[in-house]
Amino acid sequence: MNKKRVAVAILWIYSCYAAGGLAEYMVGAPAFIGLAIGVAAAIFFGLDPFGVVWPKAEGKADSVEASPAVETGAAVGSPVWQ
Repeated sequence: MNKKRVAVAILWIYSCYAAGGLAEYMVGAPAFIGLAIGVAAAIFFGLDPFGVVWPKAEGKADSVEASPAVETGAAVGSPVWQ
């Protein structure tokens, strides 16, 4: 997992925990509800099993091929060029 996903997961836990604390204070919701929702949101957004939040990584190229427009001659100033 990359750093962005870990940071997002931690922020979701914290923000939902804080919102749960506010809901507990305002309407008397159970104390654990914010933490439970935060962990569920962190798992969903951190792992992103459906590829909704984070785009799926395409297969990386194993080799780099030269473009036909690129000339492969000696560099100017090299002993071969002179």
